[in-house]
Amino acid sequence: MTSYFERVGAHTFRPTELTGGAWAVDEQHIAPMTGLIVHEIDRMVAARGGSAAAQDGGAPAPGGSAQAGNGSAQAQACDGSAQSQARGGSAAAQGGSAQAHSDSAEAQAHSDSAEARAHSDSAEAQAHSDSAEARAHSDSAEARAHSDSAEARAHSDSAEARAGGGSGRPAGGDGLVVGRISMDILGVLKLAEFEVRTEVVRAGRTIELVEAVVSAGGRPAVRARVWRMNGQDTTAVAGGAPGPLPDPESLARAPLSDVWPGGFITSVDVRYAAGPEPGRAVAWVGTGTALVAGEAVSPLADFVKVVDTANGIAVRESPKEWMFPNLDLTIHLHRQPAGPWTGLDTTVVFGAGGQGVTSTVLHDVHGPVGRAEQILTVRPL
Repeated sequence: MTSYFERVGAHTFRPTELTGGAWAVDEQHIAPMTGLIVHEIDRMVAARGGSAAAQDGGAPAPGGSAQAGNGSAQAQACDGSAQSQARGGSAAAQGGSAQAHSDSAEAQAHSDSAEARAHSDSAEAQAHSDSAEARAHSDSAEARAHSDSAEARAHSDSAEARAGGGSGRPAGGDGLVVGRISMDILGVLKLAEFEVRTEVVRAGRTIELVEAVVSAGGRPAVRARVWRMNGQDTTAVAGGAPGPLPDPESLARAPLSDVWPGGFITSVDVRYAAGPEPGRAVAWVGTGTALVAGEAVSPLADFVKVVDTANGIAVRESPKEWMFPNLDLTIHLHRQPAGPWTGLDTTVVFGAGGQGVTSTVLHDVHGPVGRAEQILTVRPL
C-alpha cells in the first residue's frame, strides 16, 4: 500500500511524492501532516502506558509505566483535592492490579516540588496483602490503589476508557479523548526529511495539553497543540448538531486535478453532495493511501489527515490567478469520528483587506463530529 510518510528514525520521517501539492508540487500539502501529528501523540500516550501524566521532554516512558513527571517524577495535584499518584517502583498500578510493597518498597507521594516520603507518623505507608492496597499519605496528596475492585487510580493500562457506540469514545488508554487540534503553519515543508517532537504542556488526569513541533533543517515549520479531555457518557443530553450528509457511496467521484496540481490531490477521492460553487461546497473526501508506511493509526488520525482539503474544495477564485493559503487549522470535536470518509460542509469567505476564512462542519458517516476553521492570506499571483 502507498503511504504519505515513511519513518526513518524514532522521530524522523520522509514524505513521499503523494504529499506534494497546493501551489507548489515540491512542497508538502499540510493535510497529511495533521494526521501524522495526531499519530505521534497517540504513540506517546501508548508508550507511557496510557498515563495522563507528563514525561520528561515528551519522551515516552518505557515498559508501559505511568509516571508523573516534571523532571523528578512529581505528581500533579488535580481537581482541587490534590491527589497524587504513587507511581513507578514505589506504588505501581499496572496491568489492572495495584501491587503493595511492604518493608522493601517505599510508597512515595510527590506534591508540587517537594518529595513527601511516607516514613513519619503523619505519612505512614501501609501494605495490606489481603486487599493489595497501598496507601501513601502526604500533607496534600493521597494515592490509593485497590486491587480487590480492580481499580487502578494511577492510570495504568487497565484504566477504563469507556467505549460508547455513537459517542465515538475509544476503548483502552487513559480515558482521555481529543477535543481540539490547533495547528499554526510557520513555513513551508519541502519534500525532504523532517522531525516531529511531542511534549506535555499541561498534565492532568481529566484534561491534558500536548504540543507537537514539526521541524525541518533545524527550523520549526508547524507548531500544534492538542487538548485531551476526560471521556464521559453524555448520551442523555446529546443534541444540537445538524443532520447527516448523504451516503458517500451513492455519489460520483469528482477529480480535482484540473484545479490543483500535485501528488496529494491525485491520492484523494472527492465526492460532492452539493456544489461546488465559488465559496460553497459539501463533499466527502477519502483516500486509500496509508498515513505512515507499515504502521496502524487511530480512527482520529485517519480522519483528520484530509481535513485541510476543505480550503481547496470550494475555491472562490482560480489558484492559478490568486493565492489563498491557510496559516492555521483549528479542529474542534464534539464527538470522536470514525472512518473511512471525512465529510466537509464548507463555506469560504474573502474579505476586502487580504484576509479570508474557510469554515467547515465536519462529518463522518454517522453525522457531524465538529468544526474546522482556517484563516487565509489572500493575494494575487
